[in-house]
Amino acid sequence: MDAANLTDIPVFASLSGSARRALAKVAQQRRVEAGETVFRQGDTADGFYLVLAGSVQVERDGRVISTLRQGDFFGEIGLVGEGTRSASVTAQSAAQLAFIPPRSFTQLARDAPQVMSQIREEVTLRRAWDRVQDHKPG
Repeated sequence: MDAANLTDIPVFASLSGSARRALAKVAQQRRVEAGETVFRQGDTADGFYLVLAGSVQVERDGRVISTLRQGDFFGEIGLVGEGTRSASVTAQSAAQLAFIPPRSFTQLARDAPQVMSQIREEVTLRRAWDRVQDHKPG
């Protein structure tokens, strides 16, 4: 993967050029077609994903909870938290994703604590939003 693809991802904006190049070496590009499932709720967490192009839809318990586009990331909750997928993700349109395996994600956590801080902040926000949605009538 080309490190230039990571420059437009806000969560990686604080990384040095050398850190982005190292991350790009381990990131794998994956193309998914519209309607293709990336992973299902309850699956074992297999890595961290970035949306490089296109869009994906996030569903929990059969309900759409979010649409993610270029620059967004997903799959972090399973890696930071319980180890299983808390939602299903399906390509809404043809999408180009970057996949970071768990070992590389752990290395990123050690080498770039500022990035992990941003990811943890996003996890906290997503979990808070989920609690609000879970208690919403109707």
